[in-house]
Amino acid sequence: MIAAFKVFFQTVSDVWFNLIGYSACNLIASVGMILLVPYAPLWHGLLTVAKEALPYNERPEIGTLLHDTRANFVTAWKLGALLIVGTGVIYAAFFFYLTRSSPWALPLVAVTGVIAWVWLGILLYAGPLYLRAPDRPLLAIRNALVATLHYPMFTLTLIVLTGIVLLISTFVFPLWFLITLSFLVVLMTKATNWVLVKEGILSTPGGSEGPGGSLLED
Repeated sequence: MIAAFKVFFQTVSDVWFNLIGYSACNLIASVGMILLVPYAPLWHGLLTVAKEALPYNERPEIGTLLHDTRANFVTAWKLGALLIVGTGVIYAAFFFYLTRSSPWALPLVAVTGVIAWVWLGILLYAGPLYLRAPDRPLLAIRNALVATLHYPMFTLTLIVLTGIVLLISTFVFPLWFLITLSFLVVLMTKATNWVLVKEGILSTPGGSEGPGGSLLED
């Protein structure tokens, strides 16, 4: 749990240090999602910006965002479509059982509730892991599941903190256009790097490769 708070506040520090760059990328991505609806490619582009900027705390580049969005348009949708469909199915089932008054629905609410929480963990890790294994969306989802189950308290704490960020952004709506999306992708990237360090796949967050662990294996 303490590690999750450290990752969260490190994210706050990193985003603040490069606030102008992240805000510029956030503005372009948010407007693009509204006007063009290329949700997955723009999200993939933001993740790439964070991946390239974080290791040496470099300035996030709009050019990187636009280039990656165009170059990986189809690739991004391979994972994005699975995550969108999975989210819809899981939460539709959860709310369906939640609204049933029959006794048989109660255990199903509990089961789908747990699955929904695990799925939130998958959403947290899948994007950054997909950048490490392009065109293999199922592997990214599998690795995200492994990360969620290996580090449940770390993941749960970050889910709660992410929920707080989303709640604040909902009440202060301009934040969605100014910084929220960039903040989330930086948080996701740093959280994933923390897991990869713990698994021995990275020697340091954003650093060189380690000896490897249970992630990123076929």
